[in-house]
Amino acid sequence: MAPSVMGSPIAPFLDLSMESQSPTVTGVRRGLSLLGDGKSPVTLDPPTEQQLLPFESMFQFERIKRPLGVGHLLLLLYTPFGLVLLLLRGICCFLVALILPRVCSEDQIDRWRLARVFVWLTGTRVRLEDEHLFEKGEDRAEIIVSNHISEFDAVAMLGITPAYILGYDFYKMLFFKLLGDKAGLVYVPYVSRQQGNGAGRDAVRQIIVERLARGNKPLAAFPEGGLTNGRKGLLQYHKFLFSLEKTVQPLAIRASDGPFPVNINDETSTFLANVLWYLFVPWHTYTVQFLPCTKAAPGEDPLVVAQRVMKATADALEQQASPFMYRDKIAYTRYKTHQRKNSKR
Repeated sequence: MAPSVMGSPIAPFLDLSMESQSPTVTGVRRGLSLLGDGKSPVTLDPPTEQQLLPFESMFQFERIKRPLGVGHLLLLLYTPFGLVLLLLRGICCFLVALILPRVCSEDQIDRWRLARVFVWLTGTRVRLEDEHLFEKGEDRAEIIVSNHISEFDAVAMLGITPAYILGYDFYKMLFFKLLGDKAGLVYVPYVSRQQGNGAGRDAVRQIIVERLARGNKPLAAFPEGGLTNGRKGLLQYHKFLFSLEKTVQPLAIRASDGPFPVNINDETSTFLANVLWYLFVPWHTYTVQFLPCTKAAPGEDPLVVAQRVMKATADALEQQASPFMYRDKIAYTRYKTHQRKNSKR
């Protein structure tokens, strides 16, 4: 289990729960309001920067962990082997993605669980908890939702069950692009995350409804809309999936950073850099905990359902369900990027 800050002497100052109006939440909201959308450089005074630190603790802004120690020396010694492993994994993934969709139908890939080859090729280990709560067959949930901590969460998901997995970054990587729909990867245009009720968002809704109508396998999604570091808190779950009156299977995902002091994700890096570092490290271990299936009660507000599922997931992870949204993370990440650029001048 991930360590919890609740119950510690500093807990009142780290209260990011959406259910409270703590000084921490108020301070973060104030700081985020000063950032706007984050596109323009903003200079914050030290007290405001301090108020934003609890929010920053939800994300990862460095690749190599600190302080330096023996693990860093071992990482240095491992580097030549890691580069060879990265190259081999990249070639193998590319070849499988190139060949598999051309020799097998979607039904064959699902029936024979061929997508699991990527779990093995990428060094992804998947350990399941409370698997008895995972409904299968005719009783299975139509939608699977999970917190989001890594670019490879979709690979871990394919190791559990065939599913249509929604993702914003699939087309940024060639082997995801080659696999396409046959492996269940469903590309969602990135712009749709910030268009509100615009055409992009409507197109995404149509994709979801169409996949669910097929009825051959569940649809899986990460309703936070973006990554967290999997240690402190969750972003707000988008409510649309919970408005469809479908049975939902929540998952609580944890992932190790591997045997070296290298973070699984770095918000200051590109999608490609995160993928290459993942393949460089010998292995990562995912722990997937199944939570009880749920469904909206008649007349229940979709937002209430989304927050209920989010809270249950956060509790299982011993984290907090924060009131902050994906757009808040984007604004803060832009601010940190501006800061980093200025520090290099």
